Amino acid sequence: MRITILPSYKIMLKLTQAILSIWATVLLSSSFAEAKTPYSDVLALKPVAFWPCDEGSGTQLRNLAEAAHRAKIFNTTWETNKTLCFSAGFEFIEIPENPAYMSKEFSLGAWVFVRKQRAGNHVGSRATQIIGTWPRDWKDRPGPISLLLTGERKLTVEIVSNGKKDALGSVATGIQIKAETWQHVLYTFKGGEGKLFINGELVSSKKGIDYTPLQSIYMAGSDSRWWRLYPPRAEPLDGSLRDIVFFDRAISEVETLHLVNAGKPLAQPHVIAGDELRLHGRFIKLKDLNKLSQQDQRLAIQLMLLSRYGWTGSLEANANILQTYLAQALQQSLTRYDAALLLQKMQDRQTLVAAKPQLLNTITNKSASAADRATAILTLAQLGTEAQDTLEILLELLSQDITTHGNHILRVEDAFRNALITALLAIKGTTATDTKVRALLGTAYAKPILNGMDMEKPYMENVRNLILEHKFMDALDACKAVTNKNELFFLSQFDAYRDQRDYVNRAYTTMAKHKSYTYKFGEGIAFMGATRITNDDYERALTKHVKNHPEAKAWLTGKMNMMFRADLKKIAPDGKVQTVYMGGENFIFSGRDAKVTAWSVAVDKHGYIHAIGGQHNAPSYAEFMPGAWESLGLSKDKQSKNYPTVLYWVSKRPEDITEFEFIGKLEHPRNIPVASMNYGNFIQDKNGELYLYGRNDVGIQNWSFYSYDADTRKWSNLGGARADIFTSARKANPEWVQSVKQSNIYGYRGTMPSEQNQGNPSLSWDWQPNFYNYIRSTRGIQFDPENRMYIQIRTYAYDSNKRVREAKLFAYSDDGGKIFHRADGTIVKLPLTCNPAPEHNADILKGYNDTWIKLWTELIKRIGFTF
Repeated sequence: MRITILPSYKIMLKLTQAILSIWATVLLSSSFAEAKTPYSDVLALKPVAFWPCDEGSGTQLRNLAEAAHRAKIFNTTWETNKTLCFSAGFEFIEIPENPAYMSKEFSLGAWVFVRKQRAGNHVGSRATQIIGTWPRDWKDRPGPISLLLTGERKLTVEIVSNGKKDALGSVATGIQIKAETWQHVLYTFKGGEGKLFINGELVSSKKGIDYTPLQSIYMAGSDSRWWRLYPPRAEPLDGSLRDIVFFDRAISEVETLHLVNAGKPLAQPHVIAGDELRLHGRFIKLKDLNKLSQQDQRLAIQLMLLSRYGWTGSLEANANILQTYLAQALQQSLTRYDAALLLQKMQDRQTLVAAKPQLLNTITNKSASAADRATAILTLAQLGTEAQDTLEILLELLSQDITTHGNHILRVEDAFRNALITALLAIKGTTATDTKVRALLGTAYAKPILNGMDMEKPYMENVRNLILEHKFMDALDACKAVTNKNELFFLSQFDAYRDQRDYVNRAYTTMAKHKSYTYKFGEGIAFMGATRITNDDYERALTKHVKNHPEAKAWLTGKMNMMFRADLKKIAPDGKVQTVYMGGENFIFSGRDAKVTAWSVAVDKHGYIHAIGGQHNAPSYAEFMPGAWESLGLSKDKQSKNYPTVLYWVSKRPEDITEFEFIGKLEHPRNIPVASMNYGNFIQDKNGELYLYGRNDVGIQNWSFYSYDADTRKWSNLGGARADIFTSARKANPEWVQSVKQSNIYGYRGTMPSEQNQGNPSLSWDWQPNFYNYIRSTRGIQFDPENRMYIQIRTYAYDSNKRVREAKLFAYSDDGGKIFHRADGTIVKLPLTCNPAPEHNADILKGYNDTWIKLWTELIKRIGFTF
């Protein structure tokens, strides 16, 4: 607990500290008489480990207290002044296991330098580990001790001991360190008392702290929470560490002062200057932007364009450098459009206007790539009325494109056509020109979309009348209010309830509609797909099960408020409700895990009802009342043919919920071919074809994806082998693969798949240092009016720049998931990934993909579609 010191005692405190410092010198002076190295004064305190962290190169840190026990730095660079630079993504110091570090009393600490937190979304960690244990085994997590910096935009010092957060209360009382200056942080523990020192001053202490030594590695500078290393939106320390020290005893306050007085590091780590930005965690001078790859130049421009990315520099102050650079960037297709947007933000019309002749040459050059021409068109559109004289050229190009490629609904890969439509909508012309523009846009843009909409709906009357008058753009403009009000979708799952699901409800498909009947589990809300039982339900089930399973009486200690059944309702158009319980009325399960109460339902094109749920990954016998599984002939033996790999039922008759057949047994020929399933989502295309996707494989999580043949009544796996990602990466980026292999901790659930250990085929998978990929559907899988399948997945991955980040994957398929394409039309193989595997990489930040997606979606959203 922090003590507020009255002003009259401040002098006394300073005097006491000075006396302690003098006594430290007197008591230890004999140890320093023969000092021969800069670190003799630290070593005289007899630490069991001391890493100065001053090598200046290499990946090994020498231990001056025990020469053989070195530490390893992972992905962390050195500055020219020989300081470690934590600034990118997956960076840390790894200290191997050593019994000497596991004593019942100890001291550990370091000099810490942290850069100031910046604006933007990615502003630092919620739990950056200065130093702490990182046990290998899941059941041992969290580790016994961690010294952390916590809090968004804060540098609060926290002690986690035996898994208890803020064990000393130092976060609660606001104990912080300063940014952009070296600060010494030390924690000591003895006999249940923990003490926290900052710069030699005792700032927090508490008795009754639990601590149990555990053999494990230590990590420093890493971003971690108790159950995963490098969580989403994480960053490392973002600074530097020096003089990491361990003692197998709680050193005294006198010794702590001496440790601080031994010397504050002189070398100052780099902090960002006004003419710099940070890309992939590295510092880049604006004058050197043109030395980067085009891909990285584009990302750098976007950093300056979008304030949410946290660039703190001034466009005005750097105008001379940027104007020259952006004029060059306008000459490159990949950087052109983003450069134009940044020039607009800088209010530099002159540079844009000067590029107009070159833009027109590119647009009319038929030998140039479609991407080159498209970005030139989008850049030209930024000129507005100053590009009015180009409208006739743009109209001719769009007319030629329709003649060559036909007329069809908006497609994401049609970058050239989408750019032309966007430019024609943006550039204001004369009255006569605008009439011609709207006429052609009516053909190329409006009519194909209108043809895909249901004009028989009463709310479409005004739109329908305008179509009859061949006023297609007017009709499309009239759609906006209609589509907004009625929440119409361009991308759909062709089920009213699935299209209307909000973010949370997208974890499961708890409701479905078929032939005007509604099928609903529980409340029809994800994680609420089951209903609590009554006392009568409990007594009846207990009477049935306890005969052969007397342990049923003690199950959940009889707490009925934790017991549920999966009630599936069939609701008729007149409101009449028919209810059935999956597995029968005595198939009772626990609600202590919300995922066990989550269920999904679908009706295939032949009318058979499909239901899955009641499991968190694999079904767990312990979550069900003893006797419930046995009543269905299920076995808890995973080797038995009666073991349920998925709790999966199909109705015995179409559109009839009164009888179901259990399909989920291990060897059932109609079972879903999956080892485990969580967040199971049923989807259907425009023709009623049924698909299922969700999280698969405990410990190496990924998306799995299956298609259902309603005629043969069997599921097929549409995914690819995860090992193929590493096969591709070994050829394309062997350094990345080597970085994965280097760390001792990578094997903790961030396992590399092998050809011998493939697991189930995957729709998408990314290697990341922790096991947990937060797989729930955001948009997931949807279909457009032409029944093209679109996949949009959020994932967490270790990318080619060795950063752990959130990524978005995008792909589409025109053949039901057999072949997929990126947004630019190129073929991409399953599993989709953000890892550096070219054949599989579907990251929207690669190439032009995010531009084409944005271009396409903006044209769709302009009509008012919910997207």
